[in-house]
Amino acid sequence: MTTIIGIQGKGWGLIAADSLIVGGDQKFIASGMEKVVEKGEYVFAFAGDAIAGDIALHSWNAPKIPRGVNLDKFMMTDLLPSLKRAYVDYGYDPSPRNADNDLKDGSGFDALICLRGKIYQIDNDFSWVRDDRGIYGVGSGSSYALGALARASISPTNTRTAANEARKAIEISISFDINTGGKVKVITQRENQMAAAKKVSKKAAYAAYEKTESKSMKAKELKSGESKSEKAKEMKSGMHMMGKKMMKNSSMKKMGKKK
Repeated sequence: MTTIIGIQGKGWGLIAADSLIVGGDQKFIASGMEKVVEKGEYVFAFAGDAIAGDIALHSWNAPKIPRGVNLDKFMMTDLLPSLKRAYVDYGYDPSPRNADNDLKDGSGFDALICLRGKIYQIDNDFSWVRDDRGIYGVGSGSSYALGALARASISPTNTRTAANEARKAIEISISFDINTGGKVKVITQRENQMAAAKKVSKKAAYAAYEKTESKSMKAKELKSGESKSEKAKEMKSGMHMMGKKMMKNSSMKKMGKKK
């Protein structure tokens, strides 16, 4: 399977995962097939059936998060039903049962989903949990990683330290779990990250607009045949005329005083 861990900080959430994929009796490590990904307003990682994460990444139209919404309620009434519909539309059943109505071994998924810096652990039956201890783990090697995180000193405000501890924890899992391996990927999401990104995008849009307008003005000038030298001559002539006018006015005032 895999090792996926999450660390909940103050106003931020972090999810980390290994990059080994096991299919049948083969191991695969390939770029572009990361287990922890960022999609719009979400950061998520799936363990278990690879198809569960593939659908979430490529076929799921994740719902937009309204401003000021209660995230726990949104998770239950909007996000998870939306994900479930995506699985139904694709024909994937995360909990197939055998002839005796028992769950088949090795089927289903577990996931960590982070939205607005808040981490949720999702189970195979589309239920969710949160933990006040602020550490999460899913996948075959998660117990090793959780043990390492439980002993680590993680500041609720220091994301860099948390990322380092997350990497160390998964590297420990790689040492012991046969289904965990490859490079470790870490994604940190802050509570106000999307708002900041939109602000930056707005500034970039204004900058692009000003740049376009500047080019447009230059193009008009070239089209009208008005060169820089002509502009300079026009300005110099205007200043000369203004100077003569000022001198004339000054002269008239002096003559008035003499009278």
